[in-house]
Amino acid sequence: MDKRLSAEFPSYSELASVRPEPLGSVQASLAAGEMMLAMLVGETRTFVWAVTGEAAQLYRVERGAEDLIETVTVLRQSLEPDQALHGDRLRAFPVDIGHQLYRDLIGPAEDLVAQAGHLIFVPDGALQSLPPAVLVTRTVATAPVTVAEHRNVDWLGVAKATSLLPSVSSLGILRSGLGGKRSAEKPFIGFGDPRLKRQIRKAARASRPSKTVSPGLFAPGGEAWREALSQFAELPDTADELRHIARLLKAPEGDVFLRDRVTEGFVREQDLERYRVVQFATHGLMAGDFQGLLEPALVMTPPLYLIPSDDGLLTASEITQLRLDADWVILSACNTAADDGTPGAEGLSGLAKAFFFAGGRTLLVSHWEVASETAVALTTGLFEALAKDPGIGRAEAFRRSIAAIVRDGDTARFAHPLFWAPFTVVGEGGAGQPITN
Repeated sequence: MDKRLSAEFPSYSELASVRPEPLGSVQASLAAGEMMLAMLVGETRTFVWAVTGEAAQLYRVERGAEDLIETVTVLRQSLEPDQALHGDRLRAFPVDIGHQLYRDLIGPAEDLVAQAGHLIFVPDGALQSLPPAVLVTRTVATAPVTVAEHRNVDWLGVAKATSLLPSVSSLGILRSGLGGKRSAEKPFIGFGDPRLKRQIRKAARASRPSKTVSPGLFAPGGEAWREALSQFAELPDTADELRHIARLLKAPEGDVFLRDRVTEGFVREQDLERYRVVQFATHGLMAGDFQGLLEPALVMTPPLYLIPSDDGLLTASEITQLRLDADWVILSACNTAADDGTPGAEGLSGLAKAFFFAGGRTLLVSHWEVASETAVALTTGLFEALAKDPGIGRAEAFRRSIAAIVRDGDTARFAHPLFWAPFTVVGEGGAGQPITN
């Protein structure tokens, strides 16, 4: 089967499989001013490859998997709203830990970093759950206490454009034209605010389950799965976020779909190839979150009558069957931690690969639920920066959007990275093809 996939669907095989990539191929894919940092986390140590178009460096970091899980967990506790909020106060970001992690992972390659404007990360293990933008590049004399004092921290995400890739080989695949020439004529389509608090009626059961349906749906745990979907928190703010982005991109409000229309079946019926920006504002799941869920998925509105072709989840394998022609796919509030809280972004990586194969070029993904006001400010700033100067690159446009929030005195109340750090650019972070309205 692997041989047949490789022969008939080579691009899919490249994305789905992790294979060694020749150094020369990586360097040929990097543009001027770009640098790749590829990481491999082992039990007791971590290896980092720092690569530019002209140079390469390999070094060992004496920090293993358990150590990095502990560090990332501490940092994430000051970033996720349900853990960082103490009454009406926010927990200060532990800048000393953020700086030490920067020194360990990136410090040995600082000479190369200094010459780069765009850092492309291929993280591994727990590092997949930490936005690289929150790393701290310099020692902080006085640790921040108030939210506004976080403006004085030297954040990597303000100093450098950053983006992520699910694998080293995916850079060359994306830049060699996976998905073909862009010809989508409509600016935006958005799906969000799914109706999750609804009474699910008895499912229509087939005599034999469809082979394309996750086995958990009709397994003994299937009823619990259906009940779990109805227990997810509603996301009413995502409706405003979608409408705002639609207005910004001059898209008709009729291309924003909410509540009962955000079903798996409805999404699969849409002609998504017509849209340059596609957004899903909903919960993300990792494989194993539900019994029988063997792959990452996006939560949709469960249909009133569950049927084999619509189980309320848009899985990674189903996403690969979509046909996109999108410069951007925006995924809001994706899950990048296991249900026990352990950091790990297998879900993010799986969804990214699926959307790339479907025809997306760049993803903007949030690691945790984002405050509506800052989500709008970040995405608005991103698209405004690209509209003014399409050649700056997508990761650089997003860096400018982040910097505007962190440095602007009028938005000092959002200087804490909880507000501006959840979104990460995944995939093509370079100039690519410009978005035109």
